[in-house]
Amino acid sequence: MPDIAKNPLRRGRNKRMFIINQHNRGVSDAILVTMTPTASFTAGINLTFASGTLTIDWKDGSATENFVSGIELTHTYTLAGTYIAEITGDFTNITKFIADNNRITFIFGLKTGLLTDFRINNNLYVGALDMSSAPTSGLFWVDNNSGMTSIMHSSTGNAIITNYQYDGNDITGVLDLSNQPIGGVFYGYDNSNNTGITFASSGNSIVTGFRLYNNNLTALDLSNVPTGTLFYVYGNNNLITITHASSGNSVINDYRAQNTGLNSTLTLTNQPIGNVFWVHDTSALLNILFSSTGNSALALCYCDDNLLQNIDFSNFPTSTPIIRLTGNSLTATEHDNQLINLDNQGWINGTLSITTGNTARTSASDTAYNNLIANGWTII
Repeated sequence: MPDIAKNPLRRGRNKRMFIINQHNRGVSDAILVTMTPTASFTAGINLTFASGTLTIDWKDGSATENFVSGIELTHTYTLAGTYIAEITGDFTNITKFIADNNRITFIFGLKTGLLTDFRINNNLYVGALDMSSAPTSGLFWVDNNSGMTSIMHSSTGNAIITNYQYDGNDITGVLDLSNQPIGGVFYGYDNSNNTGITFASSGNSIVTGFRLYNNNLTALDLSNVPTGTLFYVYGNNNLITITHASSGNSVINDYRAQNTGLNSTLTLTNQPIGNVFWVHDTSALLNILFSSTGNSALALCYCDDNLLQNIDFSNFPTSTPIIRLTGNSLTATEHDNQLINLDNQGWINGTLSITTGNTARTSASDTAYNNLIANGWTII
């Protein structure tokens, strides 16, 4: 039999086979975490588990170590390279998995109990994150993994994720949350190839912090996702429609949907609005339909550079707003009607900018204009 120690080619072949075998191990055997540390790099993984034993082999020739529940286990790699660390033990007892800043490129065979906290931020992840055997709830953060292209959630066993963030990755195509209810905070931005999201048809709770910007969404269907408090959807230039839930919404006090492709009508008839409302630089948007009830006082309304014909504020309570309607290509009649409608509101001390890009008003709005000025309005 040839001496492997004296046969470099044979040694290399076995080394490659060892790595391939690790990737092909069954999910029940191990969780494999591939990392590419630099020299003298310290990695750390924090697991929380109710009982049992969990062990890691860092695969650099050092001794295996046992995790202590809830305490980060760290290890310093002396040499730069690619290492496939192997976690073994009682996987189904894991409830938290945190491995931030570890230069992780892949996780294979992830298998846990119901996770209430999952974080792999600021790594080097490449490809799909497979959570199909790791049901999730609570907190889910996968930020700043520029090579992460998809997230596959478990088809069963999930509970509401109240803080979901997938920022600064490369999520491509549609993010499938059809089996993963959400609520609370939902952030997903700077995923330039993310074209859509499929939300669960039931089980969602109200999302009070909703931010989706600088993606490539084409439609946003929130029919089954009630929203309130804060709603930011901007920098999605191909986003044509936003569909809000028909019930369960609370007042959104900061609504921003600028720099999108919204066209025709933005329907907010079931979504009350208050305080800040920014919908601008949506060059094909013609109409905004506000809710007839539930709106709160309006402070800022920036609706510049659309194609709006009129904005009806009649269902808002008494306000002292700053309203900007520049660059909407208003006809003279539409310009007149906007002043007349604002005069009918009876609001005082507001500011209206209705200049560049609109046709000048006519004498038909003289009375309304003078009334507004007498009531402390500044009209530009």
